[in-house]
Amino acid sequence: MKFKSLVSLAVVLVTVAVSNAYVLEDITISQWAGNGNDTAYVVVDFDLSVSGDEYFFGYKFDAAQNVKGIDMLDALVNETTFEYGYDQWGMIGRIAYDDQDISSQWVTGGIQSYWAYYSSTDGKTWAYSGSGASDRILADGDWDTWEYTVFSTPEPLTVAFLGLGGFFLRKRK
Repeated sequence: MKFKSLVSLAVVLVTVAVSNAYVLEDITISQWAGNGNDTAYVVVDFDLSVSGDEYFFGYKFDAAQNVKGIDMLDALVNETTFEYGYDQWGMIGRIAYDDQDISSQWVTGGIQSYWAYYSSTDGKTWAYSGSGASDRILADGDWDTWEYTVFSTPEPLTVAFLGLGGFFLRKRK
């Protein structure tokens, strides 16, 4: 039961993490890559605490060829000044563009920060991607976003309140 509750909470937190809704008319595409009749977009956010600092990229492709999210990133690397790299776990752990160059940070006991990957079919409703860019097949109009996510250690008082809340919830049963 505890595990199901924790998983449910994690899903809710992950689902609401991307709150930005993007409309093509309101954004400026930094660079384009690829060729084809279909279009997908990538949003890169180096700092979630700053609104409006995202970079937007466009990608042209043919959806009939089962192009994946990683193919879009590779085209950006080959045709623009965008860069990415992998961390020691085989996940995308570094993204660089313009004057930004940020890598995931791993510390003893876990991860301190990482590049979170989300997908959308309309740029407005986002879902955390559990599979990764290598498994995501793109369709015309799809959006991907990469957000640099920093985990912070909760303050001791916050931990105490959470512990008390859990104690009282358990006591009620």
